[in-house]
Amino acid sequence: MNRKNLILKVSKKLKDESSAVTYLNDLDKEEERKAKAKTEKLIKDIVNPYTTGIYRDNSWLPLHQITKELQKQEIEPTLINSEYYQNPNQSPKTSPDGKKWKFEILFRNKGGWLLTITAHFGPSKIDPKNQKEHLSDAYDLTFSLVWDKNI
Repeated sequence: MNRKNLILKVSKKLKDESSAVTYLNDLDKEEERKAKAKTEKLIKDIVNPYTTGIYRDNSWLPLHQITKELQKQEIEPTLINSEYYQNPNQSPKTSPDGKKWKFEILFRNKGGWLLTITAHFGPSKIDPKNQKEHLSDAYDLTFSLVWDKNI
């Protein structure tokens, strides 16, 4: 049913066309809310499995896999910043504690999400289970996803 027929049908029930338009606008907002919630859940479902493991690679493979999976779902993350960081609560050292990537994900020109993925480097010591393995070569991932109407 097209929008005009729907307005006529609803207006007969509501006896007032302005009420029908308001009702349809409310339906549009509800549809928008559901689509936004579905997209947010999809983003979380894609990123979350990568936060449960320890990675040992030099090319940030999980990050590339996350962006590839998002793009398969027609979600286009735009990298806006990436930087190494050091924990200010620890004594100064020469190597960073991790790396952060910040992405913007637009949603229907009505805002979007700020997705931050953080790699936390392992401590620089020898792995007690494997004397040849240095934990500083390992990292894990966490993420945060925040809605921003100004994106």
